[in-house]
Amino acid sequence: ATDGDRTLSILSRTAAALERQHNLRIEPGACEAAVELTHRFQPYLAQPGKAAAFLTRAAADATVTGTPQDNRPTED
Repeated sequence: ATDGDRTLSILSRTAAALERQHNLRIEPGACEAAVELTHRFQPYLAQPGKAAAFLTRAAADATVTGTPQDNRPTED
């Protein structure tokens, strides 16, 4: 696996934990977007830490500001 594949694997596990912790849904493309954005705007930090921190902050911000009902996980 490439470094990018490993980063996305770690981020998907991080996203799953954040979904449970914050009771929200993280869209599948959010991990890829986090990698792309942090690569572009935070070149001085290392992956996957910077992308994981980005997702963590976004989840916390969404929890504080409130998320629309359609972004919360559905109960099966």
